[in-house]
Amino acid sequence: MAKAQRIEEHTELVEPEIEPVVGNEDSSLRLLTPEPSRRTLRRRLYDHLVTGFARDHVSCWANLSRITNLLILLNISLFFLSHLVTREHYYYTIYSVFLLATVHVLTLLPLGFLTRLWYYLICLALESVGAYFLIASVWYWVSTGRNTIYLF
Repeated sequence: MAKAQRIEEHTELVEPEIEPVVGNEDSSLRLLTPEPSRRTLRRRLYDHLVTGFARDHVSCWANLSRITNLLILLNISLFFLSHLVTREHYYYTIYSVFLLATVHVLTLLPLGFLTRLWYYLICLALESVGAYFLIASVWYWVSTGRNTIYLF
Protein backbone atom coordinates (compact mmCIF):
# COMPACT_ATOMS: atom_id res chain seq x y z
CA MET A 1 0.00 0.00 0.00
CA ALA A 2 2.79 2.40 0.90
CA LYS A 3 4.55 1.51 -2.35
CA ALA A 4 1.46 2.47 -4.40
CA GLN A 5 1.27 5.82 -2.60
CA ARG A 6 4.93 6.57 -3.39
CA ILE A 7 4.35 5.78 -7.06
CA GLU A 8 1.32 8.08 -7.17
CA GLU A 9 3.28 10.89 -5.55
CA HIS A 10 6.05 10.74 -8.18
CA THR A 11 3.84 10.43 -11.23
CA GLU A 12 2.40 13.73 -12.26
CA LEU A 13 0.46 14.50 -15.37
CA VAL A 14 2.33 17.07 -17.42
CA GLU A 15 0.24 19.19 -19.73
CA PRO A 16 1.88 19.92 -23.10
CA GLU A 17 2.48 23.53 -24.04
CA ILE A 18 -0.12 24.90 -26.43
CA GLU A 19 0.21 27.98 -28.57
CA PRO A 20 -2.36 29.50 -30.90
CA VAL A 21 -1.57 29.49 -34.61
CA VAL A 22 -1.37 33.09 -35.81
CA GLY A 23 -3.12 33.96 -39.06
CA ASN A 24 -5.67 31.18 -39.05
CA GLU A 25 -9.38 32.15 -38.84
CA ASP A 26 -10.42 29.20 -36.70
CA SER A 27 -7.51 29.87 -34.28
CA SER A 28 -6.76 26.18 -33.99
CA LEU A 29 -4.20 25.11 -31.46
CA ARG A 30 -1.21 22.88 -32.10
CA LEU A 31 1.02 21.03 -29.70
CA LEU A 32 4.61 22.12 -29.42
CA THR A 33 6.67 18.99 -29.96
CA PRO A 34 10.34 19.10 -30.74
CA GLU A 35 11.21 18.09 -34.29
CA PRO A 36 13.56 15.11 -34.46
CA SER A 37 16.91 15.91 -35.98
CA ARG A 38 18.05 14.46 -39.29
CA ARG A 39 20.61 12.38 -37.48
CA THR A 40 17.91 10.86 -35.30
CA LEU A 41 15.76 10.12 -38.33
CA ARG A 42 18.68 8.51 -40.18
CA ARG A 43 19.50 6.42 -37.14
CA ARG A 44 15.90 5.25 -36.85
CA LEU A 45 15.82 4.36 -40.55
CA TYR A 46 19.12 2.48 -40.30
CA ASP A 47 17.92 0.57 -37.23
CA HIS A 48 14.69 -0.30 -39.03
CA LEU A 49 16.60 -1.57 -42.07
CA VAL A 50 19.00 -3.62 -39.96
CA THR A 51 16.22 -5.30 -37.98
CA GLY A 52 14.23 -5.97 -41.15
CA PHE A 53 17.24 -7.50 -42.85
CA ALA A 54 18.07 -9.60 -39.79
CA ARG A 55 14.53 -10.95 -39.88
CA ASP A 56 14.48 -11.75 -43.63
CA HIS A 57 18.14 -12.29 -44.54
CA VAL A 58 17.57 -15.88 -45.65
CA SER A 59 15.19 -14.93 -48.43
CA CYS A 60 17.38 -11.99 -49.51
CA TRP A 61 20.46 -14.18 -49.90
CA ALA A 62 18.48 -16.91 -51.67
CA ASN A 63 17.13 -14.45 -54.21
CA LEU A 64 20.56 -12.92 -54.77
CA SER A 65 22.04 -16.36 -55.33
CA ARG A 66 19.34 -17.28 -57.85
CA ILE A 67 19.81 -14.06 -59.80
CA THR A 68 23.58 -14.55 -59.81
CA ASN A 69 23.23 -18.07 -61.22
CA LEU A 70 20.79 -16.87 -63.85
CA LEU A 71 23.03 -13.99 -64.97
CA ILE A 72 26.12 -16.21 -65.16
CA LEU A 73 24.28 -18.77 -67.29
CA LEU A 74 22.88 -16.04 -69.52
CA ASN A 75 26.31 -14.49 -69.93
CA ILE A 76 27.98 -17.76 -70.80
CA SER A 77 25.27 -18.89 -73.20
CA LEU A 78 25.08 -15.57 -75.04
CA PHE A 79 28.74 -14.77 -75.46
CA PHE A 80 31.13 -17.53 -74.53
CA LEU A 81 29.46 -20.51 -76.23
CA SER A 82 28.98 -18.52 -79.41
CA HIS A 83 32.69 -17.51 -79.44
CA LEU A 84 31.81 -13.81 -79.53
CA VAL A 85 34.20 -13.13 -76.65
CA THR A 86 37.22 -14.74 -78.26
CA ARG A 87 36.66 -13.58 -81.84
CA GLU A 88 34.88 -10.25 -81.37
CA HIS A 89 36.66 -9.20 -78.14
CA TYR A 90 33.70 -8.39 -75.91
CA TYR A 91 35.58 -7.51 -72.73
CA TYR A 92 32.55 -6.36 -70.79
CA THR A 93 31.28 -9.92 -70.61
CA ILE A 94 34.53 -11.03 -69.02
CA TYR A 95 34.18 -8.27 -66.42
CA SER A 96 30.58 -9.28 -65.85
CA VAL A 97 31.38 -12.96 -65.32
CA PHE A 98 34.25 -12.05 -62.98
CA LEU A 99 32.02 -9.81 -60.82
CA LEU A 100 29.17 -12.31 -60.76
CA ALA A 101 31.55 -15.13 -59.83
CA THR A 102 32.96 -12.93 -57.06
CA VAL A 103 29.47 -12.40 -55.68
CA HIS A 104 28.79 -16.12 -55.88
CA VAL A 105 32.00 -16.94 -53.99
CA LEU A 106 31.21 -14.29 -51.36
CA THR A 107 27.82 -15.88 -50.74
CA LEU A 108 29.35 -19.34 -50.37
CA LEU A 109 32.21 -18.47 -48.03
CA PRO A 110 31.33 -19.06 -44.38
CA LEU A 111 32.61 -15.71 -43.12
CA GLY A 112 29.83 -15.11 -40.61
CA PHE A 113 28.78 -11.89 -42.30
CA LEU A 114 25.63 -13.25 -43.94
CA THR A 115 23.43 -11.64 -41.31
CA ARG A 116 25.07 -8.22 -41.76
CA LEU A 117 23.34 -5.64 -43.90
CA TRP A 118 26.56 -3.96 -45.09
CA TYR A 119 27.91 -7.26 -46.44
CA TYR A 120 24.70 -7.85 -48.37
CA LEU A 121 24.79 -4.31 -49.79
CA ILE A 122 28.38 -4.82 -50.99
CA CYS A 123 27.40 -8.05 -52.72
CA LEU A 124 24.32 -6.38 -54.19
CA ALA A 125 26.45 -3.51 -55.53
CA LEU A 126 28.88 -5.96 -57.17
CA GLU A 127 25.92 -7.83 -58.63
CA SER A 128 24.51 -4.57 -60.02
CA VAL A 129 27.80 -3.64 -61.67
CA GLY A 130 28.05 -7.14 -63.18
CA ALA A 131 24.49 -6.86 -64.50
CA TYR A 132 25.37 -3.44 -65.94
CA PHE A 133 28.30 -4.93 -67.86
CA LEU A 134 26.06 -7.73 -69.14
CA ILE A 135 23.38 -5.29 -70.31
CA ALA A 136 26.03 -3.05 -71.90
CA SER A 137 27.49 -5.96 -73.83
CA VAL A 138 24.04 -7.07 -75.03
CA TRP A 139 23.31 -3.47 -76.03
CA TYR A 140 26.59 -3.30 -77.97
CA TRP A 141 25.88 -6.64 -79.63
CA VAL A 142 22.41 -5.53 -80.75
CA SER A 143 23.44 -2.01 -81.79
CA THR A 144 26.35 -3.17 -83.97
CA GLY A 145 24.16 -5.79 -85.64
CA ARG A 146 26.60 -8.61 -85.10
CA ASN A 147 24.28 -11.53 -84.94
CA THR A 148 26.85 -13.94 -86.38
CA ILE A 149 27.27 -17.03 -84.30
CA TYR A 150 30.39 -19.09 -84.84
CA LEU A 151 29.89 -22.79 -84.33
CA PHE A 152 33.54 -23.80 -84.45
